[in-house]
Amino acid sequence: MQAPVGVLNDLRNFLNGLSGLPTTSKSRTEVDSTEVVKTATNLLKNFPAAREAVLFYFCQVIDETIKLHLSQSQASNDNSANKKRLVEKEDAVGLIHEALSSLIKWNPKGWAPIISTWSLRLLGQMSSYHAPHLQVGRTDRGLNDTLQVNIF
Repeated sequence: MQAPVGVLNDLRNFLNGLSGLPTTSKSRTEVDSTEVVKTATNLLKNFPAAREAVLFYFCQVIDETIKLHLSQSQASNDNSANKKRLVEKEDAVGLIHEALSSLIKWNPKGWAPIISTWSLRLLGQMSSYHAPHLQVGRTDRGLNDTLQVNIF
């Protein structure tokens, strides 16, 4: 367990990151997802009351990453700013994966039910929300393609 001052600082940094405020001397536009994900991961481990907020934030990061992937795949131009944002979001998703995996390895009985329930709910939400976006202009989708997108 982290010292109370450390948890308080993590909570402050997490809330500032959610609101787009810098956690250090960075400007407002330089607050990045990976920094907030690292702080959120510390909160998840050390401050149980923040669990729902952290998992909700993780959902937002994953959703934004999917949206960026979809817009990138449907865009005809190469936008380097979008590619940079996508790489940053993919890094953040990788950190989320590492954090959740480490929690399950650390305490499987405590974390596995929480994370598996959350991840299945997230999978259902993302597949049902993003499935129509993948089907735009595609009338030749077979049953296999449709089932791969519409899991729930």
